[in-house]
Amino acid sequence: MFFKKKRKETKKTQDCKVHFKAKNTRRNLPKRSSSSKNSFCAKAKSIKPLRGSRNSRAEKVKKIKRRNSILGVMLLIFVISMAIFSGYTVINFITGIRGGTSIEDIVQEQKYVIGIDSVPIYPNSQFVYQDTKDEEIVMRMLNQGLSVYKLPRNTRTSQVYDFYEENLSQNGWEYISTIPMSTEEELLGQYWFQNEKGLRIYIEGDDVWYELITKSEAETSLAQRREAELQRKRVLETSSEQNLLPDFPWVLSIPREYLTRYSPTEMEELQSVEIFEIAGEASFLIYPIGKSNSESYIQMLEEFIEKKDEDSEKDWGIVSSIRDFRKEREVLSTKLTIDGRSGEGVVLMNKRNFIVYLITSNDEGNPFFEQIIEEIHEP
Repeated sequence: MFFKKKRKETKKTQDCKVHFKAKNTRRNLPKRSSSSKNSFCAKAKSIKPLRGSRNSRAEKVKKIKRRNSILGVMLLIFVISMAIFSGYTVINFITGIRGGTSIEDIVQEQKYVIGIDSVPIYPNSQFVYQDTKDEEIVMRMLNQGLSVYKLPRNTRTSQVYDFYEENLSQNGWEYISTIPMSTEEELLGQYWFQNEKGLRIYIEGDDVWYELITKSEAETSLAQRREAELQRKRVLETSSEQNLLPDFPWVLSIPREYLTRYSPTEMEELQSVEIFEIAGEASFLIYPIGKSNSESYIQMLEEFIEKKDEDSEKDWGIVSSIRDFRKEREVLSTKLTIDGRSGEGVVLMNKRNFIVYLITSNDEGNPFFEQIIEEIHEP
């Protein structure tokens, strides 16, 4: 017995919006009415975009805009940099034509000479004793009103004097005179005064020296000192002479105004000789410091000065050294400090015994030291 299943009545969904027709291959079937119980509907669903799909054109436009903005920023930075560089170059060019100073010079002009207030340093010059400025010898020199700076290369004396004529008066100094070369009555230099204080600025080699003196000395351009120097030179030229001992490896004539004292050294039978000024404080030393080709001149000099400073009651120090040629031989010229005084020295080799000697003076610029260097020779 067959039981016919009761067909469940499908409730109409009120919110149905989309109707789908049942597939039917037969064309002659009558269309179902909307009220037919066999029609069915599905709930509407939102159609989501496919994942991973991109708008390539939009992405390309964004990349172009981003690239253009970066290029624009870089171009702006380049234009600003070029404008700054051009302005900097033009300023330096104009000031150079006018004989003025560069931008770096203007900044450096605000600094003052170590040891002497209100005197600006020459642009781009360097304090000679920078590495030893805290040592007692240098401090003593600064307290005496002496200071020295290394000038830039190719600096002319006239440039230094012109700089101070333009700038020093702004700091309360009054100009007196400029003596380009020493004469019978005056010492070379540029002279200034401030109240009762005098100032001398002069060039020696590649260095500019600053010296505090009295106002009267500045007004006379150190005439008394110049007279004393000339008098001492005349005495050296006219006095009778004495010679070094016959067994000494150097030949040198010494005026009677000096005394000599010989001392043993650590180098076998070699002796040193010290020459004293009778009527002054100047002294000169001729000392063997090493054998040729054993070490460089500067190494021998440093070792000797270090030992001399330890063993002697006087303070010894090296300020600067430079290779030089004197009398067709290579030498090492050096500036020294000896017991608080500015001294100098020359390292050279004896061509007979191949021993390296150091000749020193505790009085820088003393004419007898130059005479020693020019006249000393092997027997």
